[in-house]
Amino acid sequence: MAATVAYHLGWLRGGFLGVDVFFVLSGFLVTSLLLAEVESASGTGPGRSVDLRAFWGARLRRLTPAVVVVTPTVLWAARAVGWPESRLDELAVDGAATLSWWQNWRQILAGQSYWDPAPSPFRHAWSLAIEEQYYLVWPVIAVVVVVIVGVLGHRRSAQNGVRPLRAVTSTRFAVGAIAAFGAGVSALWHVVLARRLDASELSRVYLGTDTRAFAILIGCATACSPWGLRPSDRPAGHSGATVGRGGGVRAVTVLPVLTLVGAMATVRVDDARFFRYGGFVAVALLASMVVAGQADRPGPGSGHGPGSGPGRRAELAWIGSGLGTGLSWLGTRSYAIYLWSWPMQVLAAHRWPDTSRWLLSVGVVGLSLGLAELSHRFVEDPLRRRDRWASQARRRRPAWVVGSMVAVASVVGTYGAASVAPAHQRLDTAEALERALAVPTTAPAGTAGEDGLGVLVTGDSVSFTIGLYKPEPEELPNGLKWVDSRAVIGCGLLAADRWEYPDGSGGFAPPSSGDCVGQAEAERRGLAQRPDVVVTFPGAWETQAARSPEGEVVTARSTRMAEVLTDNLVTRALDAHRVGSTFIVVAWACPGEGTPSDRSDPEFISWVDRVFRSAMERARRAGADARYLEPGPESCEGGITGTPTEDRRRWMADSNHVLGWDQGKAFWNEWLGPKLVDEMASR
Repeated sequence: MAATVAYHLGWLRGGFLGVDVFFVLSGFLVTSLLLAEVESASGTGPGRSVDLRAFWGARLRRLTPAVVVVTPTVLWAARAVGWPESRLDELAVDGAATLSWWQNWRQILAGQSYWDPAPSPFRHAWSLAIEEQYYLVWPVIAVVVVVIVGVLGHRRSAQNGVRPLRAVTSTRFAVGAIAAFGAGVSALWHVVLARRLDASELSRVYLGTDTRAFAILIGCATACSPWGLRPSDRPAGHSGATVGRGGGVRAVTVLPVLTLVGAMATVRVDDARFFRYGGFVAVALLASMVVAGQADRPGPGSGHGPGSGPGRRAELAWIGSGLGTGLSWLGTRSYAIYLWSWPMQVLAAHRWPDTSRWLLSVGVVGLSLGLAELSHRFVEDPLRRRDRWASQARRRRPAWVVGSMVAVASVVGTYGAASVAPAHQRLDTAEALERALAVPTTAPAGTAGEDGLGVLVTGDSVSFTIGLYKPEPEELPNGLKWVDSRAVIGCGLLAADRWEYPDGSGGFAPPSSGDCVGQAEAERRGLAQRPDVVVTFPGAWETQAARSPEGEVVTARSTRMAEVLTDNLVTRALDAHRVGSTFIVVAWACPGEGTPSDRSDPEFISWVDRVFRSAMERARRAGADARYLEPGPESCEGGITGTPTEDRRRWMADSNHVLGWDQGKAFWNEWLGPKLVDEMASR
């Protein structure tokens, strides 16, 4: 849990592997519970080994109360901190998927990337969904195996007489064999699918139940192995001195522990090689060694035997001996801490985007610990143990009903509060790319320059909205013949060249799930029409660091970043020059109050202004007709680092995006169209 929270906050690069360790541990503990119940009922005959209803009831009481509290709280908190109304419907569906334990498949079916820089507050629920799916299916499989082995063993016992210990061992072997086979199939499928998919599509492998089940099943198989047996159940000749408190296996676990720690410090979740060469499988195997080596199984007379009830579980030595009250407190609340921490982080970052990582981390950890304590003390523990206020059914049952009703009402209310998003917000990068690659209907080849300028718009979402909300052909401003847009949402200057941007968790990932790679082809198709002008509006993505396809990390606002951006713009200008087009960069200027602070920082605006000017000067020296278009007082009060005028606010509200058809028509007719015509007339 701690490693995963640290990963989310950007402090531990490979902390996401904590989930894999938890998967193994969960498989080990649950299978140990099931086998203990089988052993305690071994004399009752086949088919009477595991009370599935009691097992599922215990899981329900353990996992559901916290989710029923967290989900509506997050939904209402999101609305309180100003979550975009146009995204509330998606948030509500995420909440419903979290409540019903299919959030991992919700993300897969919706085409969401795990590395999306604008994540859902419920993104972390994918792992809980896999856990719950496992709790639902694996006990049934185990019971079927137990029944089959029990029937066969009963017949043999009746005929030849089979010792109970041998029957128990046969059951463990059969369950373990099924778990090992399933783990092998899942692990193989994980690697095969990772090799078949592009690096930008690996979220499918990361989130899928089928591609992650091997970790849980490895834990299941470990519980059935000799190292999962109680000392009294070990086969003859197998030394028990290497298990539990004896220290032999614990010594062996030192190397796996150190390897796991090293992986958590170095591995990146966006490293395709880790997927394709079995990195996750190796981590699960290492985790199983640690779990097996640290597991203490009390024998007869300890007071913790198989008959001690459905709440019994295998004690873990690091919890059971010598770690003190603090870690014990964290351990009992780790589930709630995991549930609370990620939503609090996402919502806090949304509400206060300028908060430093240190302050955000302290706030998120402190708030999560407090909420987890309240949730555990007053909701989870009473309902799970059926004590304190939940000791009586007349109080407990209404609590379940009311909690469920509040959760459902919150989902429905959030969904109903969603507003219809502007056209550009209803499109994702893949759809925007499809539009950019389409054959144009308003720019017939050969007409550029005959009765006005042919204009090609390229760039990211700023350019996309300007191109999307352009006037109809008959309403274009004087001097323009046609306008064609090949801009793609979510694709900065470097994205088409396979550069990656920060993913919010300390690593880098292709923007928009890698769809930006197709932007280069879209721009080539636009240039094939030989426009008079190619105009682009960069700046929104240039606030960030980036990583090259070769692995070079270039920091934001650095001399090296200036060189990279300059090279990119010069290349674009020369591409335009080859088809006889003028290349124009519009300055990143006077963004409104709705613009994130890193993009409206006067120092950034001045820096990127110098970079763009220098790039256009260099392009001109290389022979291109390259221009730099700076908004004047009609657009910015106080220069490019100043504030937008009333007219600019009318076109773009409080951002640098055009937000609708009327605004786009006004922007083209009142500013951009006349500016382009005047600029081209001056050459």
